[in-house]
Amino acid sequence: DAILNKQFVNFKSELEKQKTPKYLTRKQVSELLCISLPTIWRYSKQGILTSYCIGSRVLYKENEVNASVIKLKR
Repeated sequence: DAILNKQFVNFKSELEKQKTPKYLTRKQVSELLCISLPTIWRYSKQGILTSYCIGSRVLYKENEVNASVIKLKR
């Protein structure tokens, strides 16, 4: 029972990590995708990447950035 309980706790913590989106800056997205900042701006305007403004910062959800790469490959 102790081993099963420990595995359940680990599984639960991993699940909670997946629910909380990780946000990336424009520079981080640029480095991740190996593209320039103007290209990121253009992709945002074209709807390829979804950007989120928090104050004066422009951020991107990591899972959405990864999903848009998959879309481009198809």
